[in-house]
Amino acid sequence: MMMKNRGKKYLFIRSARFLFIFVVVVWLTVNARFAGAIPDESASIHIGEIRLGGLTGGEEMDYYDLNPHFRFQKMSIGLFGHIHRPDDRTSHYLTSPFLLLEQRKKNSASTRWILAARSEPAMHDVPIARLQNVIMDPNSEYRIGVGSLSTDGGRYALIVDPAVEGFEFEVEDLDLGETPNHVKHSLSVAYVVPDRQSQHGERIYAGTESGYILTSGDDAKTWRQIYPPAGQSPLHGTVFGLFVDSKGIIYASPWTAADQVLKKNLHGFVMESRDGGLTWTKAFSLEWPTGVAWRIAEDSHGNVFIGEYSSKIVEEGAPRYAGNVWRRKNHGNNSEVFEVVFANPRIEPDTLLNHTHYVGVDPYTDDVYAAIGDGGVGRFIRSRRQGDPGTWETLERGVNSQYTAVTFTQRFLFLGMDTDRQFKKIVRWDKNENFVAGNEPFWTTTGIDFYPASPIPWADKGNWFWAHHVDEKALVFAYMPYGDVMENGQLQPPRIYAGTNDGAKWWRLITFPPNPIRNVPRWGENGPKFSSNISPSGWIYAMRGTVSDKIHRGFRFRLKPGAASGIFERNWENMN
Repeated sequence: MMMKNRGKKYLFIRSARFLFIFVVVVWLTVNARFAGAIPDESASIHIGEIRLGGLTGGEEMDYYDLNPHFRFQKMSIGLFGHIHRPDDRTSHYLTSPFLLLEQRKKNSASTRWILAARSEPAMHDVPIARLQNVIMDPNSEYRIGVGSLSTDGGRYALIVDPAVEGFEFEVEDLDLGETPNHVKHSLSVAYVVPDRQSQHGERIYAGTESGYILTSGDDAKTWRQIYPPAGQSPLHGTVFGLFVDSKGIIYASPWTAADQVLKKNLHGFVMESRDGGLTWTKAFSLEWPTGVAWRIAEDSHGNVFIGEYSSKIVEEGAPRYAGNVWRRKNHGNNSEVFEVVFANPRIEPDTLLNHTHYVGVDPYTDDVYAAIGDGGVGRFIRSRRQGDPGTWETLERGVNSQYTAVTFTQRFLFLGMDTDRQFKKIVRWDKNENFVAGNEPFWTTTGIDFYPASPIPWADKGNWFWAHHVDEKALVFAYMPYGDVMENGQLQPPRIYAGTNDGAKWWRLITFPPNPIRNVPRWGENGPKFSSNISPSGWIYAMRGTVSDKIHRGFRFRLKPGAASGIFERNWENMN
């Protein structure tokens, strides 16, 4: 009996010792992470990865070894201080974040890390830190440090993207200031025009989520409100359409929600200013009560085209819409009126709830294009006669003929698909062909996002929301996911891509952190939903959503002028 008790006592002591060692190991591991110790191999970060983490205080740092299989010569790092895990919704976001990049020689006897780069201090109320176009030394190994100037700590998302070889890629975050009620302005859309009177030779116009229109002439450093007039509040909602034509007329179109139609008897419209924003008048009322100018364009003859988008009104007898293209024909005077030059046929159920997603002009041919989507069937159309009524031809029609992002090169059209299906494609159409149909849809999100050792499954639902032909070498496309969940419990992230002029190779430029599950927006409130045109200095102004609320952060990016030669010299997608 005594032997049995002695044996039980031995087992108890052995188990207790094991439990104590286990607790100590766990405690050391956790504290090592938050005390800034070098992580083990499992903490190394890969190309294309989104790493979620958190700091408990301002004096602590997290370090991540750059995975040794990282084979790119350049990289860009983004630290977003407003992310949290869906199972930890009460933690606050990391404010005033900063990034360190440290390096040391491989196979060196010294274990000392040397500072290679440090991010600039975060902009006020924009909790983002970046390191762009970091050139890698193949004889060195690297680690990334995450810290904060705040004493509070908080959650963050760390993202590593490849920087495109052959040119410099820049991205900057914007602070648009505050409303008269001291609420931060939230970017919705922007447009840039040359301006000899401005400090940097260009003037920026920005629409906001709360219905204001701002302008800047000092390279987005300061902003001035031009709508509504001082002392007044916006009557309608978010500014969606914003455009300045060759005569200097500013066009803007605010969102008119269904409840504004039903409760306030408001109606969608387009307004204009002919004196730089000092005064505004209604240009015309759109056909549908909830109509808004989603896209605005101008051809070489000075004709202005507007695509009408509408939201649904849920009540019996509500109007059915199918998509319109409007035009103001240039007669050389100020008496021009807008008229519908194309009305999408109302064929239920195929075109029920259709609306115009895109209208634009091919700068090489002056042909006018429009894309109509949603509902059961989409339509892609073209006019070769300045958009005159009766001159529009249907190039493609069908459930997969729904496009939102369209851009042009001298030989091709590139069309980003918008359908509620997986693997959204970019379609290349040779202009020498008569129809879009028959051209092979190619490049899906899974194909573009293949990187060696990337742990993220990139198959998701979403659409290509806007596109630009940057120069003779590069295209850019923005992808907005609809809300598929990744293995780590987060949503698929929005991202922006670059492609070669012929579409043969693609590169991911920017990845943004996804929303937490509790704020899943059905149609991708986390953007990047809208962008400006390309400014004279090469900047593209765009917006993306945040995870903490529905405001949209403004940012801008560009490929540095004259640095695009040699772009995409290696096909990284086929690396082993």
